[in-house]
Amino acid sequence: MSNKKPKNLNIGYEIAKKIKNLQQLSEYPPDKMVADSERIAEELSSKEVKTSQIRKIHSYIVKIYTEYKNNKTSGQLPTNELQFLKPLLAYINVRNDRKMDSLQEVLSAAIDKIKTADDLEHFKKLYDSILAYHRYYGRER
Repeated sequence: MSNKKPKNLNIGYEIAKKIKNLQQLSEYPPDKMVADSERIAEELSSKEVKTSQIRKIHSYIVKIYTEYKNNKTSGQLPTNELQFLKPLLAYINVRNDRKMDSLQEVLSAAIDKIKTADDLEHFKKLYDSILAYHRYYGRER
């Protein structure tokens, strides 16, 4: 009997660990970020997570990002608002029978690495990529 977990259980942990090893999120190489986004999205799609659940999170991220870009945060990074995304992720995940564990783990790790405007930009691109690939894999069924 093998001690290895099934591959899909390790995706979120593996990617979150990679992110946790970065000093800041903007160090995440775009090619790796896109590949990892695809892996997460494919898993979400295989677990039949609805696009509406993914979009709820996306709307919150876009709101935070837009307020920052429109200087409504007086140039301050919206770190408090980003931290409040973690309980929202937990709530949406549990409402979906924990089908979104990988997404929650990865985004929580990414939130902790947002230190600059570039990091916030990377975070938005990370989530945009996950959303786009989720849509792609959802259509493939």
